[in-house]
Amino acid sequence: MKYLFTIAILFVMHSGFGQSVIEKAYACHDNLDYQCALDNYLIALDKKLYKEGERYLFEYHVGSCYYALKQYVKAEEYFKKALASKPNDYLSFWKLADVYFSLKKYSDAVTYYKKALDITTIAAEKDEINHWIGNAYYRLKDYNAAISIFKKIQSREKNLYDIDTEIGNSFLNLAKYDSAINYYKIAEKFYKSGDTAVKFVKFNMAKAYRSLGKYDQAMEIQDALLKQYPTYASVIWEKGVIYVNKKDY
Repeated sequence: MKYLFTIAILFVMHSGFGQSVIEKAYACHDNLDYQCALDNYLIALDKKLYKEGERYLFEYHVGSCYYALKQYVKAEEYFKKALASKPNDYLSFWKLADVYFSLKKYSDAVTYYKKALDITTIAAEKDEINHWIGNAYYRLKDYNAAISIFKKIQSREKNLYDIDTEIGNSFLNLAKYDSAINYYKIAEKFYKSGDTAVKFVKFNMAKAYRSLGKYDQAMEIQDALLKQYPTYASVIWEKGVIYVNKKDY
């Protein structure tokens, strides 16, 4: 998986010093001490403590550490170095795409996510990459492209449970309110009981009903939300909008 930083077991012939450096790098990484891991990976690179053909792994790890430390420009530099050392390494494409997404360079993110997508053959990875591509298109306000990508995703496991919400939001932005409502209804099924995030699904569903002029359905949802979340200011505002639209002053 992409967030496992140790992507291979390195069978390397090292001196005692070299072995110690690499073991410390991995130990620090496992303990989420990214600065410590980074320092040791950089020593390993500088001292060439790797076999021929394995340099890209250390460059990838360095890039991953910089990414975890939110030093995105340095992360970009090292993921590009990893790709120079081993062209078409899909994990490096993937992480480089993550860097661009974090930098809000969404078009570049899409480009590199697609490169990773073209290489991996693992279905779960394809779903996760498509999730990020869809989100990038959404942020670019290319909602039709976002919908097209989101619909390719089959899984609703782990962090993919909100795909139908994303499709609903895209349709809402396209003013295709019936479609938005349909996907919000599907989305509700995948939220765990008590998940507060579902309130946003219901709120947007009510907005879609209101936009269709179905004020009673919209008000019913907003009233239920307000009962559950009495300080939810957006609901109070939206109820006011509904009254104005009904000319119920």
